[in-house]
Amino acid sequence: MNPDNEKTDDAVMFSKTSSFKEITMLHLTRITKLSSCELRGGYYSVFTTKSGEEKEYYVEDSREALENAIYCLAQLTISRFTEKMRKNFDEFEKTRETLKQNFLDKTSINETEVLGESYYEERDKILLEEYKIKKLNLYKKLFTQLVMMLAAKNYLEVGEEMF
Repeated sequence: MNPDNEKTDDAVMFSKTSSFKEITMLHLTRITKLSSCELRGGYYSVFTTKSGEEKEYYVEDSREALENAIYCLAQLTISRFTEKMRKNFDEFEKTRETLKQNFLDKTSINETEVLGESYYEERDKILLEEYKIKKLNLYKKLFTQLVMMLAAKNYLEVGEEMF
């Protein structure tokens, strides 16, 4: 994504004239953009500057960006959760914590949080990748539930048509 576009999106998103529904729709648009790209892990890329100096540039983990955007949507709409969505979200939180704990219990390092790939031994990297795939699928399920709730509340209607 272009950082300049993100600044513009942020300005629009937090405009004083934006309604809650408009902010929600802008966030859904952002999630749609993130989810329509290749979902891959983050990595460092080394490039040489004009002066010959080597610089490292981090390419973000697009899976984490999507997960963060989905979680942000959940936090944004939590005050409007239906009873069913509240139950779904509570189940999501429990499953997410269990998934994390199961991963941490299997790794060779003793940590309370999931760390970056470079912290793990080779045998743990497969477990880390499996954890990340399962976590992404969990977030996708949450997103589906959020969209169903928003549709039921008519948030996805734009004029005479559905989003």
